[in-house]
Amino acid sequence: MLCRNTALGIFPSGQHRTAERFALETGLLDLCLLEVDATGLAEGRDYVTLRDDPSLRLQPGDRVVAVGSPFGLTGTQTFGHVSALRSTPEGRGLELIQTDAAVNHGNSGGPLLLARGERFTWVGVNTFGLMPGDGSAGLNFSIRARHVDERNFEWRKADKWGAAEVIRTSYRRDTTVQ
Repeated sequence: MLCRNTALGIFPSGQHRTAERFALETGLLDLCLLEVDATGLAEGRDYVTLRDDPSLRLQPGDRVVAVGSPFGLTGTQTFGHVSALRSTPEGRGLELIQTDAAVNHGNSGGPLLLARGERFTWVGVNTFGLMPGDGSAGLNFSIRARHVDERNFEWRKADKWGAAEVIRTSYRRDTTVQ
């Protein structure tokens, strides 16, 4: 999608945008950031700015909401609880939030919000779920929000040359641009 210059998305105001740049995390996260030109878009209507609140103490049992667009169904919200906080294997310093809120295909990259009373705070980025057919009972995971600010990202232009550079450097594969 990025290389063909097609619309990245349609915002609530009806405006279309394509990604101008993208960034991949250069370490352990399976995470990509997209940058769009926000000219003419209104915060609070077309988008919201999410910030991590390091003072929040997340714990098992907390109510959470996973937001995303599973199977193209935009604006879907699934509700659940924090099941556990998991450290990644081999002491990599990353923490995952395990939740019973459904994280389906299309929820990846969406926010996981902590519900405290009537207030919702960003605590994670939905990343993957293991469905019952995978030998699990709906295990779902989100990357802790703080890891987004802690990590290094390499920015590239959102075109075929930027994509080719990522393939060469990150995946160590030869590629040609036509």
